[in-house]
Amino acid sequence: MKLVSITQEMGDDPMHVMMRQIMALFDEYQSKETAKHVLRAMRENARQGFWNSSLPPIGYRVVAAEQRGAKVKERLQIDPFNAETVRTIFRLALEGDGVSGSMGVKAIAARLNERSIRTRDGGRWGLGAVHQILTRTTYTGRHEFNRRGKDRKLKPKSEAVVVEAPPIIDQETFDAVQAHLQARNPKKVPPRVVSGPTLLTGLIHCAKCGGAMTIRTGKGGQYRYYAGSTKARQGPTACTGMTVPMEKLDDLIAKNLEDELLRPDRLETILSAVLDRRQEQTTRKRAYVARDAHIAACSYGQSGRCGWGTHSPRSIRPDARATPAGSLARPTLFRIELAYPSSAELRLPAFAILHPSLDRRS
Repeated sequence: MKLVSITQEMGDDPMHVMMRQIMALFDEYQSKETAKHVLRAMRENARQGFWNSSLPPIGYRVVAAEQRGAKVKERLQIDPFNAETVRTIFRLALEGDGVSGSMGVKAIAARLNERSIRTRDGGRWGLGAVHQILTRTTYTGRHEFNRRGKDRKLKPKSEAVVVEAPPIIDQETFDAVQAHLQARNPKKVPPRVVSGPTLLTGLIHCAKCGGAMTIRTGKGGQYRYYAGSTKARQGPTACTGMTVPMEKLDDLIAKNLEDELLRPDRLETILSAVLDRRQEQTTRKRAYVARDAHIAACSYGQSGRCGWGTHSPRSIRPDARATPAGSLARPTLFRIELAYPSSAELRLPAFAILHPSLDRRS
C-alpha cells in the first residue's frame, strides 16, 4: 500500500521517507495534545455538575440546565419509568420476589425477562446489564466521571470527578447489595460454597486451630462428618479438635434458626411486609392495564365518554396510525400522569392524558 498526498508531494527516496515519519510524529503529538485539552474541558464541565453529553445510565434522562452562549449545559434527571425498573432490580437482589430469598444476577435477569420487563431500548436483560446497574454508584447520587480509560482500566481515584445526580437508591441499600454480591463472587467464594448441597460449607471453623471444617466420610460414604481440615491434613498432633456428625450438627443449627427466626411475632412482621409489597405491585399492574386500555380506546377513535372521562380522541391522539398488522402504533406525542385519588371507593388510579400543546409544563 502506498500513501499519496495531494498537497504534499512525497517520493520514495530515503529523505522523503524520513520526512513522512517526522510528519507522522507531529500529527501524533497534535492528536494527543487535542485529546488532553478536550479531557480537561470535560473534567471541568463535570466538576461544575454538568453531564458530558454521553448516554445516561438506565433510570436517568438528560435535560437542559442552562445555556452559555451557543452551548447548552445538561444535567441528569430521573426517568420515572426506567427508575422503577432499577428499584426492582435492587429489591430482587436484596429481598427476592417474596417467594425465594435474595437473588443473584442471573436469576434477576431471568425474572425480568419472564415478566416482560425490557431494557431501555426494548431488548432482553443480560448478566452484564444487570450487574452494571447493581454496581453503579450513580444510583446513589454520585456519578464518577473519568473513572476508566479507553482501555477500560481503572484510573487513579485522583483523576475521577464526582458529579452529583438525583439518587434512585439510598446508600444503605446499595451497600447491602454490594456485600451480597461479594458474598456470591466466585473469585472470592468458590461456587460450591454458595450453591453446594452441604449446609455449613465455608461457615464453620475449628475452635482449636481456626481452620475450616470440611466434610469427611466413613464406611464408603455411609457416614458424613465435619472435621477440621488441619487435623485431616497433618494429623492429631497438629490439632486436637473434635469431629462432629454432619446430620447432628445440621439439625442443631436448623433447630436453633427455627427457634430464633420463625417466632410468631417475627413471622407476622415478615408476612405483613410481603403482603404490602404484593398489594403495591397489584395496584401498579392494575394501573398499567387501565392506562393501556384507555390508550387503546383513544387510538381506535372511540369518541364520546370512555372509562376515564369525556374527550375527543382525535384532539389528543394526532399520531395514531395503523401498522401493517392492523394494530395501532404506540402513542408518543403525549404524556401520561398518575394521580392517586383520596377516595377509598376508587381502587384504580386516575390518569390525566395531556396533549403537548395543552401542557403548560412541557
